[in-house]
Amino acid sequence: MPEPVYEHWPYHVVAPASSRGFAHYVCNPNNTPPPWRLDDAEEASWYTFKSTSLISNTLNIHRGPIGLLNVFGRAGNNLHYFYKEADAPHFTEPGMPQTVSAGGPAGFIQGTYGANGKNLELVSVNEDNTMSHWWIDQSHGVSMPPSDATFGQDITAAALILSDFGNLEVVAVTKNGTLQHWWRQEGGWRTDVTFGSNGVLQGSLGFVQDANGFFQVVVAETGGGLRHYWRERNSQYWSASAQTFGSGITSASMILSTNGRLNVVGLQGSQLVHFERVGETWKQLSTFGANIAPGSGIGFIQDTLIR
Repeated sequence: MPEPVYEHWPYHVVAPASSRGFAHYVCNPNNTPPPWRLDDAEEASWYTFKSTSLISNTLNIHRGPIGLLNVFGRAGNNLHYFYKEADAPHFTEPGMPQTVSAGGPAGFIQGTYGANGKNLELVSVNEDNTMSHWWIDQSHGVSMPPSDATFGQDITAAALILSDFGNLEVVAVTKNGTLQHWWRQEGGWRTDVTFGSNGVLQGSLGFVQDANGFFQVVVAETGGGLRHYWRERNSQYWSASAQTFGSGITSASMILSTNGRLNVVGLQGSQLVHFERVGETWKQLSTFGANIAPGSGIGFIQDTLIR
């Protein structure tokens, strides 16, 4: 097998291209500032995407446990699943698209459920502004049956994590500009609290849990700035930053880097902006990319699996 083409613990971003397909960017976070390079400008160029979600998967069902990138993209009302092995030149779509009346950016993770404890979990926003929970059971190959009934209302975007409680947790953007927190145990999805009232946009948002158990959310507001929210592990109260950061941002995605810092990539017009939180301050590291579809949902990860 050829040597992998990616740097050690690289950052990856996928975003819908303004023409067709989606763009894939990669950078080495060990450099300052991290230099982003274009890996492919028009992956899956036979589709026109509105949003993309990205993860790194510990189980390569196609060729063993070497790690691979996984993307869900929304094109029209369909959800499309793609994967890419470390040494592959392009993403592959292994099956037929799922027609689900998709309506907004989705949350996508690898969880601990399923026969092998490695299910891929997806929470999609439907055209009627409810949410649906889907999964891929990797012990049986690529299949994506719907789970329980739809949940939520007036939802425009969703972000998903697996928390240290062992729950799937969702933060969703609503039509009235607020955020809702949902969580799932065996009994189904339950709403927690509604928070934020600063005119949240309809783009994708970032949601992570940090090493101290704090929930962290970053979302774009109508003024174009990014607002940072956080919540202690055992609290139901969400705090908000007094000031926004960035300008002209319409969509965002966030990671907790292996350096312990929060990193955000935001969509600014047709280009992308990379921020990192150092202490109590958000610093803009770089601007990169071109010809990204304005207002689209983006995916951002750090891949700690590909060797």
